[in-house]
Amino acid sequence: MLSRSETGRIPPRAKPAGASTAASKAGAKAPAASKAPAARSATKLGALHDAKVVDPLGNERHKTPFASIYAKGGIPCRLQHGSVRHKLVWTTPGAPASLDYDPVFVTFCQGLRETQHPFVFVVHEGLREMMDAPGARDKVVQLLPQIVAPLRGGLSQKDKTAFLASLQILSGLARLVGPHLVAHLGTILPPVATRVLAHDQETRERVQEVLAECQVSCGEGALKIIRSRVPTFAPLLGAK
Repeated sequence: MLSRSETGRIPPRAKPAGASTAASKAGAKAPAASKAPAARSATKLGALHDAKVVDPLGNERHKTPFASIYAKGGIPCRLQHGSVRHKLVWTTPGAPASLDYDPVFVTFCQGLRETQHPFVFVVHEGLREMMDAPGARDKVVQLLPQIVAPLRGGLSQKDKTAFLASLQILSGLARLVGPHLVAHLGTILPPVATRVLAHDQETRERVQEVLAECQVSCGEGALKIIRSRVPTFAPLLGAK
């Protein structure tokens, strides 16, 4: 039985030995448990932040000779990232006009089958700048037999972006070399003909625009070849 003290109050029961110690240990462990999920979340966020979309200098197998040479530093330009748009910086003085287009221009054309960044941008911007450079026409005309196959390869890509970019190169090529392209149109146009009735409107319109560019820029003889490959093509009135 409980005994009363002299004051008449019942003294408090004594806590079992070790109870306070166990409680203090449990309290000490609680904060550590609450920090664990936060630590895991921080780790995941860090991994996402450090993730790389593409490593052009990696050791993986490359799709085209262009990508392989680019990874080894053999392409005479580099990509400069901008906040609004990217641009190419040529590493050869006076480039691209000073470049020997054989084999540089041919190598760039081999990259038309690329679908990954930064290869897509470097290839198409590089080709555009080389075609716009002074003296480009005579250089490119000599290379037509070598670039027909790579250009057709780019136009054969199922990837819409790669196809439209290659189509743009074809348009620029027609403006640059004009009638010299006629002899090669029969080889270049078959993959273009397969996209004439594409489901999306943008592709259909771009195909018609580039075919019209070929008709106008390549002159007499171009229309006959275009119509033989693309029977549904509506020629421009007044153009030869």
